[in-house]
Amino acid sequence: MRVTLVGCGALGGLVGARLARSGNEIQVLQRPGATLKRLRTRGLELDDSGTVRAYPVRAEADPGSLERASLVVVTVKSYVTADVAPLLSDLLDDDGVALTLQNGLGNAEQMTAVLGSERVGAAACTYGAYRDAEGLVHVGGEGEIRFGPMRPGREWTLVEDLLTGSGFRARLVYDPRPDLWSKLVVNAAINPVSALVRRENGHILACAETSRLAKTLAMEACRVARAEGMPFGEGEMWPQVRLIIQATAANRSSMLQDVLAGRPTEIEAISGEILRRGRAFDLSLPATSTVRALIRGLES
Repeated sequence: MRVTLVGCGALGGLVGARLARSGNEIQVLQRPGATLKRLRTRGLELDDSGTVRAYPVRAEADPGSLERASLVVVTVKSYVTADVAPLLSDLLDDDGVALTLQNGLGNAEQMTAVLGSERVGAAACTYGAYRDAEGLVHVGGEGEIRFGPMRPGREWTLVEDLLTGSGFRARLVYDPRPDLWSKLVVNAAINPVSALVRRENGHILACAETSRLAKTLAMEACRVARAEGMPFGEGEMWPQVRLIIQATAANRSSMLQDVLAGRPTEIEAISGEILRRGRAFDLSLPATSTVRALIRGLES
């Protein structure tokens, strides 16, 4: 199958390399810069369990230079979605589909405005990947990809077969929203707090004040999720969040990495989206509002 990656950061590199390893034709739409140059000169390199391999890939900055694909996988930062969504129609075959593996909520909705909801799938991906100082992508941890279409009506089992056949734990679900919300609650509790204190995830539980803040953020996110009909209440997610913090204690969240590097963060797709959706139900979310304002202050 021909697959186009929109963005090839750490997660995109992991997905692309494993798909290429199983014999698929991989194309990459990547902005000009060091990553594009590396893809063109060295291919798609991945350190998977200590074994480094490179796979041939066609990498372009101009979407018009790519062949149409059966599947487009979007892994760019959420604040770039508005720029890439209008390109999807020209990147896909007439019966092709697009799958977002991005953080936060709202990305799939921007894509459905272009393609229609039957051709857009959203995934909650828990695989870990990181890029070292040299630009090599490493597998940071195995996980699962739970995904589904924004509206049923098109055959998505081929995508599930593609992912499982490439070594991923993947599950096609009827409605991806509960999984997306579960991941959002985790991100909302961990990412802003770790970025504000500029410490690894484990520090959140090591300090009573940051632990209380993370719990409050998780509970506020759950209130909005429940208002939208998701099947979990305010207190149900915190034990899961605690377990994830403990399991990733040495990790630096993506938001912390962005802050330290002076890059824009995905705060709007996480805390900002929770606030926007909460306003529709007249919910008061003071902790979420505060951390969003503080992160925006760091960005400026």
